[in-house]
Amino acid sequence: MDKCMERIRYWYNGYRFSIERDKQVYNPISLMYCLRNREFKNYWFRTGTPTFLINLLKDRSYYIPDLEGVEYPQSVFDAFELENLPIESLLYQSGYLTIKDIKGDNISLSYPNQEVKISFHEVLLKYLYDAEYHVYSFGRMLGEALREEKLEEVKELINGIFSSIPYSVYPKADESERIKEYYYHTIMYLSLSLLGYDARTELLSSKGRLDMAVIFKDRVYVLEFKVGKGAEDAISQIREKGYADRFIAEGKKVILCGISFDDKSREVQDIKFER
Repeated sequence: MDKCMERIRYWYNGYRFSIERDKQVYNPISLMYCLRNREFKNYWFRTGTPTFLINLLKDRSYYIPDLEGVEYPQSVFDAFELENLPIESLLYQSGYLTIKDIKGDNISLSYPNQEVKISFHEVLLKYLYDAEYHVYSFGRMLGEALREEKLEEVKELINGIFSSIPYSVYPKADESERIKEYYYHTIMYLSLSLLGYDARTELLSSKGRLDMAVIFKDRVYVLEFKVGKGAEDAISQIREKGYADRFIAEGKKVILCGISFDDKSREVQDIKFER
């Protein structure tokens, strides 16, 4: 019974609407569907696709990984004019984000639960990046290869993910390398997180912010992405900035992963692992 309740909370609890009170509530509609169908799954978008939100994220070139775990000033809730409305405020008001923590005058927002996170990421991949269905198969196989440490399969599976994304949504040639790195970063993050893998991007060290960590019970992958630079440069950055230190301190097996993408082919040019 305890394990069942824990799964229900993980999937459907987590909404917090008050700054003053740390009280979380369930999504009653999804909870009703879960109890009726006796199945844990995503019921969040049964009523339709949030087209307005998708278009807004696209028009403002919003960096999707920043939606989770980033701190915002409380003033983010004070804007009411639609044309100037912060995306974070709109996502909070519409239930896609909720209050996770309060530190002084800052608020940390994140997805309320697993249902919303997976459902929203699936919609983002489909409507923001026009991803083909194959991206889910490649994402699942990539997650399993990382879980089982089959590192020889990783490069081919990552290329499979990006082959499922139309060339038309790739950043323009004159965009900065950082914008192009954001593209690869975001696709990788969405492809793994929507399948339930623990992919995190909000983790900071004293010297910077890592691109992504993929966390399993017995091991952690610390990933850094580069465009136009070698995978060894990515590994060096992970080491120099201490991105892996927190995981080493937890006693987990840590695998560093530097990935270099070719700007023209949109494929992995070089990949390097370091245990």
